[in-house]
Amino acid sequence: MKIDLYTKKFDDSYAQFREAQILGYLNQRNAPVPKLLSNDLKSKKLEMSYTGESLEKNLDQNDFNRNLNIILGVINLCEGIYNLKVLQLDISLGNITLNNTGESSKFKLHMIDFGASISQLFPLQKPLWLKPDKALHHPYLLAALAEDWENFFKYLGTSPPNFEDEFDVCRSAYDSFWSKNFNVERISNEFTVIVHNLAFFIQDFLSSHELGNKMATQLQLEVDILKNNANNDQAKRNLFECSQNIARMLKSNGGSVDTPKPVFAGEIPIRESRFGELTSGRDLVKKMFFRHSDMFGCICMLISFHLIDQTYVKEGLTLTDLGFYFGIGAILLILVLPILILFGSTKSRYALVKRSLICIQIYFIFELFYIGATWTSLLSIAGLSLMTCLFYSHVRLIK
Repeated sequence: MKIDLYTKKFDDSYAQFREAQILGYLNQRNAPVPKLLSNDLKSKKLEMSYTGESLEKNLDQNDFNRNLNIILGVINLCEGIYNLKVLQLDISLGNITLNNTGESSKFKLHMIDFGASISQLFPLQKPLWLKPDKALHHPYLLAALAEDWENFFKYLGTSPPNFEDEFDVCRSAYDSFWSKNFNVERISNEFTVIVHNLAFFIQDFLSSHELGNKMATQLQLEVDILKNNANNDQAKRNLFECSQNIARMLKSNGGSVDTPKPVFAGEIPIRESRFGELTSGRDLVKKMFFRHSDMFGCICMLISFHLIDQTYVKEGLTLTDLGFYFGIGAILLILVLPILILFGSTKSRYALVKRSLICIQIYFIFELFYIGATWTSLLSIAGLSLMTCLFYSHVRLIK
């Protein structure tokens, strides 16, 4: 009798709730993961569709070409999950299932067990349940995990253990610990971690099944370029190169690469605006306040430059040569500012223009003081400049 249901039990409701969230999100996007059928909070278990045996058990050691196609399939699977903004940090033989579709050459791959995954859509509230492993983890992930666990033990008032050894975590202390902003969620080049994990997965896949093929030995060497990449661009290039080498290896061995088919829809890349994304009601309030503060900051800045100009005119002061060049620069930047506001720009460019204008304001305050402007004018200009700085600094704090 065919099994079409799988039940997963949990030790705590936090892990259960988080995995249910991620599975539900991925199900909505038709990702190749088990369908979440029920979430029993009382019994602490999830019921989901059965997606086949894991790759630990389901493999034909005599069909090397099919195994190469499986590796290519797993690469596509991991890239697809990553494009949906979920980082699976435990890519292992036990977390990939294979389901035959009736024909020996056809199969479907699914990713299971998201207990060691992270996503900005579902922030962590406890340290990720992974032990830092120098032999296995990418240096970025290793450092982030170690720092998160160090902070956890410091919170408990105990000295952090040596993470190269096995260490115990008090269950009750872990259950009662709640926090946010973990380091593993702030890894800037997170795709390097995914590709690094894929390298170990491929090597484990080949060695654990004793494929006994010269090409398998060659492939073991090929995947070394996937380890310890420095940035996302390098990781993407090396993963593409490795995939191409596997495809060429498959064709040279008389096999054929499965025709790429769209399995599930990824997120449409949207150019990041300076206002970022709205993810909740609380964030919406923050962003609305951000826009108003930003607008008031621009108004104060423009009034301040108007007062600077009027001070030179009404008090008969002469602009210095350096002040002339700064004035030209200020005019050009002020003309650029509405273009950035209306048509959008990256946060870094918009912030650079604002900081430049504030620095020019500060220069003119010192120049006016040096050439003998009245205290009334100086205090008015300085007050507006200070208000501009306060509005912009407050915007940075609430983001």
